[in-house]
Amino acid sequence: MATTINADTSSGLKITSDTSGVIEFQSAGATKAGVNSTGLTGDGSQLTGLATGDPSAVKQSFNLAASGSPSVTAGRGVSVGSDGTVGILPTSNTIGSTLTGTDYAGSISSTEGYTSDGSKWIKAVASGSQTSRILTLTGYSMDTSGVITTGATTVTVESPSFMTPVGVVWIITYYDPVAIDNDKILLLSGGGSVGNGNNGSGGTEGEFEAKYRLNIISIADNGNLTKSADYLSTHQTPRTSSWATYVSSGISKISDTQYHVAIGNNWGYAQMSKIVTISGTSFVSNADNGAPGAAADLMLNSRNSSRAGTWYNMMQIESNADTGCNPSYHTTGGKVVAGRYDYPTVQIATLSGNAMGTATTSTVISDAAANNTIRWGVLANGLWIARYKLEVTNEIVYRTFLINESTGALTSVHFYNTNTLETPNNPYDLETFRAERAGLSPAAQTVVGVGIYDIGGVQSNIINSMSVSATGEILGFNTGGSNLFVSSSDRELVNYTDSVWWYSYRKANVTYMQKYTVNAASTPEYNHVGFATATSSSGAQEITVAGVATGFSGLTIGKLYYTTSDFTGQVTTSSLSGNLVGKAISATEILLNRES
Repeated sequence: MATTINADTSSGLKITSDTSGVIEFQSAGATKAGVNSTGLTGDGSQLTGLATGDPSAVKQSFNLAASGSPSVTAGRGVSVGSDGTVGILPTSNTIGSTLTGTDYAGSISSTEGYTSDGSKWIKAVASGSQTSRILTLTGYSMDTSGVITTGATTVTVESPSFMTPVGVVWIITYYDPVAIDNDKILLLSGGGSVGNGNNGSGGTEGEFEAKYRLNIISIADNGNLTKSADYLSTHQTPRTSSWATYVSSGISKISDTQYHVAIGNNWGYAQMSKIVTISGTSFVSNADNGAPGAAADLMLNSRNSSRAGTWYNMMQIESNADTGCNPSYHTTGGKVVAGRYDYPTVQIATLSGNAMGTATTSTVISDAAANNTIRWGVLANGLWIARYKLEVTNEIVYRTFLINESTGALTSVHFYNTNTLETPNNPYDLETFRAERAGLSPAAQTVVGVGIYDIGGVQSNIINSMSVSATGEILGFNTGGSNLFVSSSDRELVNYTDSVWWYSYRKANVTYMQKYTVNAASTPEYNHVGFATATSSSGAQEITVAGVATGFSGLTIGKLYYTTSDFTGQVTTSSLSGNLVGKAISATEILLNRES
């Protein structure tokens, strides 16, 4: 017997009670289910509205994107767009195989100089005595495959002692190159002599004076060098009384034909400022611009007024790549504008022929958390970019500036806040960067750079790119590149050589170089939502968003898995992407969102 609960078709609800401890649920007198001492009875065939399929997975349906050939692949990660659709993955940039050799990326040396396109460079080896130094220059040329040819023909430049009368204590040599074009470099070299005071007769202060020369160094495709005649080889800067220990020298390209040369010392004495004009491999005119004076200040306003006081019209200081660029520009209205890393200001001076007027200083960045976070770059003639940390929040931001051709004044034209801090795996922090005017299209330019981070006490470099419009609007970033671990004492550089990007770095005193292919200067972010349950390119897609995702192979049980750093939807135990998806619970399954 049993207690029955019957939904009768004529009399309605009927309940018959007994003491058996069993309940039967009936419809029109027919038992459909029940309860006894062990639990529910019956086959449950009449139960409806219950979920079917794997109860261990939570799945959600998404529409495919309306454009861009969307598709999903079974067992692969899926990115959701800002409109809630799926099927589009980022177009990542790629890094080629590593080239290794002592001659690769000569820019790692502090005694070097690149040509404009980075395909050729020089290195110098010093010899001679303490008071008479000789620099032997060797040329290098690289093709688009990364094959480097070392030149057989070298040239030398001298930095002899010249202080009179007697009393030379030591001579400090200096060597500053700047690119002229794709085959030539303008080289400033010389030495600063320090005496024992009072024209060699002793005294309370040492005496400092400098001598310099200029040469145009030509580099052939086979790396062989030729050198123009020494220019200004007998020029001697005025003697000053100081305890100088460093020479502050600089050479800056301010137009296609004009260069600014300046020399001083670490006590802030501006010895010489000169503008020279070149044509081909010849010097055609020059003009002194005072020493000391405003024109020299334009070049020598550096931290500690020492060896760092050099201005290059290039994207990076090649011997100190992590400080970014020191840009300068000669406007069509006759103004010279100069910027400097770690400085929120620019300096502007009038240039008439080869004569430079008084320099004025203007603050153009007022919201930086600290000046030492400011990095400058050149996008095009009259269009600059700065990267720095924003005050209060310390977020990484970029600001582009347009230079007024008449006045030289900088106007901010676009501000981009990455909304992220300077943290590991932040792909939007190009701490050092280089722009290539050719870019990927006439409408936008490509900027490639490297962010330097500390991950677990080890320095890490992440290479990435951004796209900037012709008017200075930052259009976006790519997703980032592979992490390359480099010790803090080594350098890294990015160069653009004959339509090929190259990334070079040093590790354990060995120089490495890798080709960097920009497939897309900017691309949508990878916003991981889950894993596809089937391969499809049409219709609504069922995505596993929580619980257990299946469709993998070769997983290691207990290991944490991340999406790969190229964001193709595959998984790896490497944490380089920073995107944790879960823990493997079998060779084919991942428990999503499990962090330990």
